[in-house]
Amino acid sequence: MRGRVIRDFQEQLYRYCGIRTFVLCTWTDETNTIRACGQEYNKYIDNGVDFKSMIRDWETAPLWNSWKRYSQRCFANASGKANHEPIMIELDREGCPLVPVIADYSQHHAKVIQGAVRDFLTLHLKFVTGRKNLAISWSALKKDQFAWLQEDSLPTDLQLQDPSKMSKDDVQLSLTTGMSRKRLEFNL
Repeated sequence: MRGRVIRDFQEQLYRYCGIRTFVLCTWTDETNTIRACGQEYNKYIDNGVDFKSMIRDWETAPLWNSWKRYSQRCFANASGKANHEPIMIELDREGCPLVPVIADYSQHHAKVIQGAVRDFLTLHLKFVTGRKNLAISWSALKKDQFAWLQEDSLPTDLQLQDPSKMSKDDVQLSLTTGMSRKRLEFNL
Protein backbone atom coordinates (compact mmCIF):
# COMPACT_ATOMS: atom_id res chain seq x y z
CA MET A 1 0.00 0.00 0.00
CA ARG A 2 2.72 2.50 1.06
CA GLY A 3 4.70 2.03 -2.17
CA ARG A 4 1.63 2.50 -4.37
CA VAL A 5 0.72 5.75 -2.58
CA ILE A 6 4.26 7.10 -2.90
CA ARG A 7 4.47 6.16 -6.58
CA ASP A 8 1.12 7.87 -7.26
CA PHE A 9 2.30 10.96 -5.34
CA GLN A 10 5.53 11.11 -7.35
CA GLU A 11 3.77 10.58 -10.68
CA GLN A 12 1.20 13.32 -9.97
CA LEU A 13 3.81 15.79 -8.74
CA TYR A 14 5.93 15.22 -11.85
CA ARG A 15 2.99 15.27 -14.26
CA TYR A 16 1.43 18.49 -12.94
CA CYS A 17 4.43 20.39 -11.54
CA GLY A 18 7.51 18.90 -13.22
CA ILE A 19 8.97 18.04 -9.81
CA ARG A 20 10.95 14.91 -9.01
CA THR A 21 10.96 13.73 -5.40
CA PHE A 22 12.68 11.36 -3.02
CA VAL A 23 10.43 10.41 -0.09
CA LEU A 24 11.74 9.68 3.40
CA CYS A 25 9.43 7.42 5.40
CA THR A 26 9.25 6.28 9.00
CA TRP A 27 6.86 3.90 10.75
CA THR A 28 6.64 1.17 13.38
CA ASP A 29 6.17 -2.39 12.19
CA GLU A 30 4.06 -5.14 13.78
CA THR A 31 6.83 -5.86 16.33
CA ASN A 32 6.91 -2.16 17.36
CA THR A 33 10.35 -1.75 15.75
CA ILE A 34 10.96 1.73 14.34
CA ARG A 35 11.68 1.59 10.61
CA ALA A 36 12.91 4.27 8.23
CA CYS A 37 13.55 4.23 4.50
CA GLY A 38 13.85 6.37 1.42
CA GLN A 39 11.55 5.54 -1.48
CA GLU A 40 11.28 6.73 -5.04
CA TYR A 41 9.95 5.69 -8.41
CA ASN A 42 11.70 8.27 -10.57
CA LYS A 43 13.12 5.70 -13.00
CA TYR A 44 9.57 4.66 -13.89
CA ILE A 45 8.40 8.20 -14.58
CA ASP A 46 9.27 9.66 -18.01
CA ASN A 47 12.70 7.93 -18.19
CA GLY A 48 13.86 9.53 -14.95
CA VAL A 49 16.92 8.58 -12.93
CA ASP A 50 16.63 7.33 -9.36
CA PHE A 51 18.33 9.42 -6.68
CA LYS A 52 19.64 6.25 -5.00
CA SER A 53 21.41 5.13 -8.19
CA MET A 54 23.19 8.48 -8.51
CA ILE A 55 24.03 8.99 -4.83
CA ARG A 56 25.00 5.51 -3.69
CA ASP A 57 26.20 6.63 -0.24
CA TRP A 58 23.03 8.59 0.57
CA GLU A 59 22.50 6.55 3.74
CA THR A 60 25.69 8.02 5.25
CA ALA A 61 24.65 11.62 4.57
CA PRO A 62 23.85 13.93 7.53
CA LEU A 63 20.24 14.29 6.34
CA TRP A 64 19.66 10.52 6.60
CA ASN A 65 21.11 10.42 10.12
CA SER A 66 18.89 13.37 11.05
CA TRP A 67 15.89 11.54 9.60
CA LYS A 68 16.67 8.44 11.70
CA ARG A 69 16.87 10.63 14.82
CA TYR A 70 13.56 12.19 13.84
CA SER A 71 12.08 8.70 13.46
CA GLN A 72 13.26 7.77 16.94
CA ARG A 73 11.76 10.99 18.34
CA CYS A 74 8.40 10.35 16.66
CA PHE A 75 7.93 6.79 17.82
CA ALA A 76 10.35 6.07 20.67
CA ASN A 77 8.21 7.29 23.51
CA ALA A 78 4.86 5.97 22.28
CA SER A 79 5.01 3.29 24.97
CA GLY A 80 6.00 5.78 27.68
CA LYS A 81 9.28 3.91 28.21
CA ALA A 82 12.79 5.31 27.86
CA ASN A 83 14.46 4.69 24.52
CA HIS A 84 17.27 2.12 24.65
CA GLU A 85 18.41 2.62 21.03
CA PRO A 86 21.99 3.95 20.72
CA ILE A 87 22.41 7.60 19.78
CA MET A 88 24.17 7.95 16.44
CA ILE A 89 27.31 10.08 16.35
CA GLU A 90 27.41 11.92 13.04
CA LEU A 91 30.65 12.91 11.31
CA ASP A 92 31.29 16.07 9.34
CA ARG A 93 32.78 15.94 5.84
CA GLU A 94 36.30 15.74 7.29
CA GLY A 95 35.39 12.80 9.53
CA CYS A 96 35.26 14.83 12.75
CA PRO A 97 32.51 13.63 15.10
CA LEU A 98 29.76 16.14 15.83
CA VAL A 99 28.23 16.57 19.26
CA PRO A 100 24.97 14.60 19.15
CA VAL A 101 21.83 16.70 19.24
CA ILE A 102 19.36 15.25 21.74
CA ALA A 103 16.06 17.11 21.73
CA ASP A 104 14.56 15.48 24.82
CA TYR A 105 16.86 13.79 27.31
CA SER A 106 13.91 12.34 29.22
CA GLN A 107 13.15 10.02 26.30
CA HIS A 108 16.50 8.22 26.56
CA HIS A 109 17.74 5.75 29.12
CA ALA A 110 20.73 7.13 31.09
CA LYS A 111 23.06 4.38 29.76
CA VAL A 112 22.24 5.42 26.18
CA ILE A 113 23.21 9.05 26.84
CA GLN A 114 26.34 7.98 28.73
CA GLY A 115 27.26 5.81 25.75
CA ALA A 116 26.86 8.78 23.40
CA VAL A 117 29.33 10.83 25.48
CA ARG A 118 31.79 7.93 25.58
CA ASP A 119 31.47 7.37 21.81
CA PHE A 120 31.81 11.08 21.03
CA LEU A 121 34.94 11.58 23.15
CA THR A 122 36.58 8.40 21.87
CA LEU A 123 35.82 9.15 18.21
CA HIS A 124 36.96 12.75 18.65
CA LEU A 125 40.27 11.73 20.19
CA LYS A 126 40.85 9.18 17.42
CA PHE A 127 40.07 11.86 14.82
CA VAL A 128 42.40 14.47 16.35
CA THR A 129 45.30 12.04 16.78
CA GLY A 130 44.73 10.04 13.60
CA ARG A 131 45.23 6.89 15.69
CA LYS A 132 42.40 4.43 15.04
CA ASN A 133 43.23 2.13 17.99
CA LEU A 134 43.65 4.83 20.63
CA ALA A 135 41.65 4.38 23.84
CA ILE A 136 40.81 6.98 26.45
CA SER A 137 42.13 6.31 29.94
CA TRP A 138 39.04 7.37 31.88
CA SER A 139 40.86 7.23 35.23
CA ALA A 140 43.62 9.52 33.90
CA LEU A 141 41.01 11.85 32.42
CA LYS A 142 39.24 12.07 35.77
CA LYS A 143 42.49 12.80 37.65
CA ASP A 144 43.46 15.64 35.32
CA GLN A 145 41.12 16.36 32.43
CA PHE A 146 43.23 19.32 31.35
CA ALA A 147 46.19 17.02 30.77
CA TRP A 148 43.97 15.67 27.97
CA LEU A 149 41.98 18.75 26.99
CA GLN A 150 42.95 22.39 26.67
CA GLU A 151 41.43 24.44 29.45
CA ASP A 152 39.16 26.51 27.20
CA SER A 153 37.62 23.36 25.68
CA LEU A 154 35.32 22.80 28.64
CA PRO A 155 33.83 24.87 31.44
CA THR A 156 36.12 24.69 34.48
CA ASP A 157 33.28 23.45 36.70
CA LEU A 158 32.61 20.42 34.49
CA GLN A 159 34.47 17.29 35.62
CA LEU A 160 34.71 14.68 32.90
CA GLN A 161 35.10 11.05 33.85
CA ASP A 162 33.94 7.69 32.56
CA PRO A 163 30.39 8.51 31.43
CA SER A 164 29.05 5.39 33.16
CA LYS A 165 30.09 7.04 36.46
CA MET A 166 28.42 10.36 35.64
CA SER A 167 24.85 11.24 36.55
CA LYS A 168 22.39 11.77 33.71
CA ASP A 169 22.36 15.50 34.54
CA ASP A 170 26.18 15.75 34.30
CA VAL A 171 26.16 13.86 31.02
CA GLN A 172 23.46 16.20 29.70
CA LEU A 173 25.50 19.21 30.85
CA SER A 174 28.60 17.88 29.12
CA LEU A 175 26.71 17.51 25.84
CA THR A 176 24.72 20.75 25.96
CA THR A 177 27.25 23.23 27.36
CA GLY A 178 30.58 21.55 27.87
CA MET A 179 31.05 20.11 24.43
CA SER A 180 29.03 22.57 22.41
CA ARG A 181 32.09 23.48 20.37
CA LYS A 182 32.47 21.62 17.10
CA ARG A 183 35.95 20.45 17.99
CA LEU A 184 37.58 19.86 21.32
CA GLU A 185 41.21 20.89 21.64
CA PHE A 186 43.35 18.05 22.95
CA ASN A 187 46.76 18.34 24.63
CA LEU A 188 48.78 15.59 23.01
